[in-house]
Amino acid sequence: MSENPLPGESVEPSNNFQPPPYQPPVPPQSPQPMQYAQAPVQQPQQTYAQQPQWGPTPPTYMPTGGPPRTNVLAIISLVAAFFVPIAGVICGHIALVKIKATGEGGRGLAIAGLVVGYVNIVAGVLFVALTIVSMNSYAYSAASAY
Repeated sequence: MSENPLPGESVEPSNNFQPPPYQPPVPPQSPQPMQYAQAPVQQPQQTYAQQPQWGPTPPTYMPTGGPPRTNVLAIISLVAAFFVPIAGVICGHIALVKIKATGEGGRGLAIAGLVVGYVNIVAGVLFVALTIVSMNSYAYSAASAY
């Protein structure tokens, strides 16, 4: 009978299969203790010239032949600091981090947005506190006048 049967031919099973003989695993060899007569093997010294890269490098966004682009969040920080101070402060901090990572321009705008935002927050808190104190004192003086 041929090894490659034609379609329609019956194939008889062969009992010639022999599994490979069992070979036990080889245990790992323990290192030999160092003799006093042997000199220790010196490992090559590791150089620290190049640090490992952990992920892609950030884009630089600096076009050739001109000043760097201004970070958009820095502009938003300065504008928002006048109307919604907390948004100006948050955008200013995020803008500073991005400017440091990418090298974009606009650091002064981000710092100005932070300063204006914090000043407006402090002014708003003082306004609310003084309003509450003055309303209390007016209510107390109006109640004691009669």
